[in-house]
Amino acid sequence: MSRDLLSMGSKYKPSILQVDEYPQWRIRMINFFNNHDKKLMDSILNGPHFPHVTVARIPATGNNPEIPERIVARDPIQYSDTDRELVEMDATALTLLIMAIPNDIFNRVDSRESAKDIWDELEKQFMGSAKSVKTKRNQSINAYEGFKPKEGESLREAYDRYNIILNDLRRNLVQKSESEINFKFIKNLQPEWDVYTIQMQINKDMDEEKLNDLFCALNQHEDKIKEQASVNKELFQLKEKQKKVEDSLALKVQDKGKTVKSSSGSGKSLKKKALITSMVNSSNSSEDDTPDDSDDDELNEFAEKLALLTSSFHKRFVEEKREEKKKTDKVVDPVALVVAQKEKEKKEKKKKKKVVIPSNDDSDSDDGEELKQAMLLLTRAFQKKLYKKLGSNS
Repeated sequence: MSRDLLSMGSKYKPSILQVDEYPQWRIRMINFFNNHDKKLMDSILNGPHFPHVTVARIPATGNNPEIPERIVARDPIQYSDTDRELVEMDATALTLLIMAIPNDIFNRVDSRESAKDIWDELEKQFMGSAKSVKTKRNQSINAYEGFKPKEGESLREAYDRYNIILNDLRRNLVQKSESEINFKFIKNLQPEWDVYTIQMQINKDMDEEKLNDLFCALNQHEDKIKEQASVNKELFQLKEKQKKVEDSLALKVQDKGKTVKSSSGSGKSLKKKALITSMVNSSNSSEDDTPDDSDDDELNEFAEKLALLTSSFHKRFVEEKREEKKKTDKVVDPVALVVAQKEKEKKEKKKKKKVVIPSNDDSDSDDGEELKQAMLLLTRAFQKKLYKKLGSNS
């Protein structure tokens, strides 16, 4: 049998308690007991009934001490009809209550002897103390205040979830006005619903409208909303793909620009010279090509190389101007000039004894000239290649 069927019960069989469904089970059990006999619930809340006889005080006599007044259980033979009815009611309530508790939960309360004791113990374990009740009340209020739409949630799902939150508020004795409930719901739907919810706020009286009426009015437009949401999602994905492609192209251009970037050090200078030499050679070899061998890939390659050379030349030009400005901005110090002159003479004496090694500045100036030459050669080759391509197409 499914869990839902066990939880619901029937007219003659109580519902079975589930660990996370005590508030619902409690309501069902109260209705179940009242449906059978209202005295059953009275027995659980106020019982059990204890038939008894009060024995009067016996004063002390001679050697016998005083016996105080006491209560003694009445013999079942002496039960009145009312006593017998109430005792039977207690037994019936205990039997029905035990039938509604599964073994894993009954293990927690089987030491209790009466229906009232078991009921009170369940209340304490599942509902908690007054402090716990206050905490649950605050949780239900926070859930209401934090009601927001979820990603991919339909209108029906949002409506059902909102009703569960409202029911939890009522269970914890928190009251909200009809207008507050309505405004909270329509203002916290997905943004696609804004057109319809604004019209409702203008045309409908939120103090008089019921939440279910608002839901029915909105529900007829859900197909249009889903279609619009699907289109918006596809557009967003398309923009994301386009952005990724643009970022990838930008990274490639940046990486290629770094390979021809001027820098200090012989290793970087040699790499730069090798790149410029390969570009010049490729441009020279391309001049001998026939129109039949030219294609779009070669033109694209020429265009990329020309762009890289232009970028490199521009950066070098900016750096040279920056260095010249730094030199002109420096304050001339006579003492520093004398010291620099002496250092220069010492270096010249050492150079006479050692093999002269070209400095990075000389290589940088040579690189600048080579860059200019490579740009001119590559520009001419690209133009010639493009004219041949246009002539072959015509």
